Amino acid sequence: MSKTGSKRSSDLMQASDLGIRLAVMIALCTYGGYWLDQWLDSLPLFLLLGAGLGLGGGMWSAVRSINRLTRRRAGPSSDEEPGDDQS
Repeated sequence: MSKTGSKRSSDLMQASDLGIRLAVMIALCTYGGYWLDQWLDSLPLFLLLGAGLGLGGGMWSAVRSINRLTRRRAGPSSDEEPGDDQS
């Protein structure tokens, strides 16, 4: 496999990981809210709270992963400001 093909495959795997992580987080929290509603015999309050919590948590996880990936790709020189020449 060529280097560009390997990079595309890696990008695809990372995007898939983010999508799966988001979907699993939403599904688990929504199911937890549904289960809690069934156990308490309540309105779908906990189902909606669980779905919102799952969406928020999944998005937070995705943003953290994207930030980590962009920092890793930028390398150590990205910490310097453009005008910070010490010479």
